[in-house]
Amino acid sequence: MNDFQPNEETLLGYLLGSLEDDEMERVRFAIERDPELLLKLESLRGELAIFEETRESIELPAGLVERTLSGIWEEQSSSGPTSASVVKTSPIHLELIWLKSSWMDALAATAVGIVCISLLAPGILGSRELARRDMCSNNLSSLGGAIDLFADLSQDHRIPSIDLQGPLAFAGSYAIRLNDNALLERSGVVWCPSLAPAMAYRIVLPSEAEMKVADPSRVQQWRQTVGGTYAYNLGYFEEGAYRAPSLANRTQFAIIADAPMIRDGENVFLVHSGRGMNILYEDGHIAFVRLDESFSLEDHPYFNRVGLREAGIDAKDSSLGPSYLRPVRIDSLEKKTSNAAVAR
Repeated sequence: MNDFQPNEETLLGYLLGSLEDDEMERVRFAIERDPELLLKLESLRGELAIFEETRESIELPAGLVERTLSGIWEEQSSSGPTSASVVKTSPIHLELIWLKSSWMDALAATAVGIVCISLLAPGILGSRELARRDMCSNNLSSLGGAIDLFADLSQDHRIPSIDLQGPLAFAGSYAIRLNDNALLERSGVVWCPSLAPAMAYRIVLPSEAEMKVADPSRVQQWRQTVGGTYAYNLGYFEEGAYRAPSLANRTQFAIIADAPMIRDGENVFLVHSGRGMNILYEDGHIAFVRLDESFSLEDHPYFNRVGLREAGIDAKDSSLGPSYLRPVRIDSLEKKTSNAAVAR
């Protein structure tokens, strides 16, 4: 297994969930060990998303069905003798005419079938995408309930906090803390069906205790996966102290959402065929925000108020990060710690 290097076809099969269980497992382990394979996988995923979007946007010419049937009927009508002349023909000639007629009938049926499938396919594909979006939204709702319950059970009513240093210093650690408190209904709830391969739903979340004693390479693998396909709130700083948000039922304060893939510093959304993302806000409602050229929010969910992919600069600043992202860079942390010490 250690020498296994999946090729592009195998990675494609992994994305489509068409491999055998053991091969899916081998591919998953290979991806966890090799960052380049992960990048190749995400590139393939992006190409699939573009292809699927293209398939869903097909518009057939008006009157295609009528013109197809009319053409077949004209061809059939002019292709042989009438029924009266058929009676006078020899048995061999009669059989040939019957075969020709049967062939034309089959051709007509096939053409009608193709046209009908072409007309129905966009609707079917669109319905499938809507179903996946709904499942993704349901997962977010379930996570929101778990986060809300965690806050209710904590003394200060705060959501799961992220460590600033150590093996739990990444956004996805929220899932570990929820799971350790038996608040997740299933580990697969952290994966959006629009992106996750079937094998993702079988990944077992490590415990906090396991993270603290695990080999650094294994910790790095978990950083990439335990938060699933969602971006979690990175917390905020207040007078030099780092805190997790306390729930206050705000309507525009994002807690968790579909995670972007960060490529060359830009957000790339592969989820929902790149059309938009689900965002769960503090008051519990989920909004599907579409992506377009004018996309902007008063409190951008993926950057803090000064435009960084880090924790918010105050209690009103919500900033979300994908599983592997630290709440603050090491150099920024040292600077914040130094400034706070000077202020005291």
